[in-house]
Amino acid sequence: MTIGTGASARRAIGRGRAWAARRIAAARPGRAAALVAAILAGSVAGVGAEAARATPVYTSELAVQRVTICVDAGAACWTPQIDAALLQTMFDPAGIRLVLPAPIELPDFDFTLSGGEVDAFAALEDFSAALGVPPTAAHTAWIGGTPEIAGNTIGLAYVGAALRPYGVMQATPDFSLGASTALFAHKLGHILGARHDGDGNLAPVSGFIMQPVPSATPATTFSTSSLEAFAASPLPGPPGTFATAVPAPAAGGLLALALGALALVRRRRLSSPAGSS
Repeated sequence: MTIGTGASARRAIGRGRAWAARRIAAARPGRAAALVAAILAGSVAGVGAEAARATPVYTSELAVQRVTICVDAGAACWTPQIDAALLQTMFDPAGIRLVLPAPIELPDFDFTLSGGEVDAFAALEDFSAALGVPPTAAHTAWIGGTPEIAGNTIGLAYVGAALRPYGVMQATPDFSLGASTALFAHKLGHILGARHDGDGNLAPVSGFIMQPVPSATPATTFSTSSLEAFAASPLPGPPGTFATAVPAPAAGGLLALALGALALVRRRRLSSPAGSS
């Protein structure tokens, strides 16, 4: 007897109990105890089989380093926030196991402002310059938090740039944790080579994480087009890559912090520099 999940599981369990009661009532006294044991064993086996089917198979690993960006020697800081378990489920279909170290801090960043808000393009370029070129075979993406971004964008990332696996995103309290996680996944999707759904691919323009305009209910799955892009990305490493610590970028000035994490994406399409989105 295989037990599923949710309402169907409850119905299945109810039918199973009724069936078991009839079998036990009809059994001779000497067989009742053995029958109970057999029924229980079958139920446990069913649950085990269901769990085995639900267990993801990881064929690669990727570290995602959240970066707390601060100004004025730490007077104000912004850290991307995520639900780590939810984020992992988003990448399970791609077979990518995410490694999420504690955030590190960029302590004295100088944002370029436009109308009192952050210029996303300048922030991404300066963030990339501050971190420098990542170590050879780092298999790591870096995503940093920012204050309010100017215009109609809330994040920017290089698309599939192996030597610049970087993204920035507005890390303000405007987003629920679920929305932040979906937006964080969107930025990471760009870093892994996925463009917006419908942009040079056959994916629908809504319903999936890489949709160009976020929906009221955050998407939690990637389109087939995005998964195909991830499969072609050289950024993830083989299983076992992160048996040791995640390597740091070549640039200095990063301090370890035991903090949380956040994320975000673009509200609508903008013209953007080549290789960024």
